[in-house]
Amino acid sequence: MGFYDTLSTYYDKVFPLSNPCKDFIEKNLLQDKGKILDVGCSTGELDIFLGERGYKVIGIDLDEKMIQMANEKLDGRELPVEFKVMNMEHLGANLSGSQFDGIICIGNTLVHLPGIPQIKAVLKQMVSLLAPGGVLILQIINYDRIITQKITELPPIENDDVSFIREYDCHETENKVGFKTTLTVKKTNEKFENVISLFPLRYEALKAILSELKLENLNWYGSFKGEPYEWNSYAIVVTAKK
Repeated sequence: MGFYDTLSTYYDKVFPLSNPCKDFIEKNLLQDKGKILDVGCSTGELDIFLGERGYKVIGIDLDEKMIQMANEKLDGRELPVEFKVMNMEHLGANLSGSQFDGIICIGNTLVHLPGIPQIKAVLKQMVSLLAPGGVLILQIINYDRIITQKITELPPIENDDVSFIREYDCHETENKVGFKTTLTVKKTNEKFENVISLFPLRYEALKAILSELKLENLNWYGSFKGEPYEWNSYAIVVTAKK
């Protein structure tokens, strides 16, 4: 079983959908309850929340177990929400002819791509799928803070069910970050470890890509609470319009 298959079982306990996230997303989407694409939807909590509010949502994720769990949450519910297994690098091909009033890509999803060319290509596809006036919402960890302050770990996530440890190993010469995670299930004392390579996408690089794609009304925040972005913010959250 792959790490993300394992994580999917406990995902909602490790990363519960927060009220600040829900409030921020709903506040920044167009209010006419249009069509939304969520890229990297994991177990679908955000999409179900939006579907309950009348948005038509397509959530995609590369991990089949995540999508299976998302679909299980829809069983017996009549919501305008659909989940698909899909690689974000193939958005244009798989969703050709579709247009969305909002596209969301949060949860540090973008940095799973290997570099700037791939990130730019995916964002270009997202923009091509946005309707005129549509809203793009992105969120990643702030790698300016990670690299500048030589951060080696994020605060552990602890609750009654799980412990989730997150450690960083920066390789600046290779422009890569080794991301090591340790998930401990407290009831059984099972431990699952994993290391993946992430691309440390920084503020200026992301800003340059979005400017090149001619997006407008860019607004930068340090978290879903909506405070302005600073170099030492925990996260980078950006909204933009086509």
